Amino acid sequence: MEKESVIKGILVPPPGGERRVYKNVDIVNDLKGYQTTVGGYIEVAYINAERTVAAIFNEEGKILNLPPNIDIGFDKILGTVVIVGVDGEEFRSLTEEERKIALDWLDKHMIK
Repeated sequence: MEKESVIKGILVPPPGGERRVYKNVDIVNDLKGYQTTVGGYIEVAYINAERTVAAIFNEEGKILNLPPNIDIGFDKILGTVVIVGVDGEEFRSLTEEERKIALDWLDKHMIK
């Protein structure tokens, strides 16, 4: 499969307004694109057992005192999060089924 130059994901901005909204987003599929989206160095956490859906976020969220966004039980993901599909070591657009997985996961873990 050829690497997509722009992929479709779900952007999850941190809390800060009256209402939290997920946003569909197009992301340039390279390191700079991800760093621009999350505001710094990236860290990746897989959100399903098959490792086909990942949350990408700022790895320095705690150092930068970013606002908590997602509660994963043993820790919190801070700052802006983008959720994308994964094939091996390559990021790609979410499939419709993966989008449902991501939205279910966010409903359970997103800090309201």
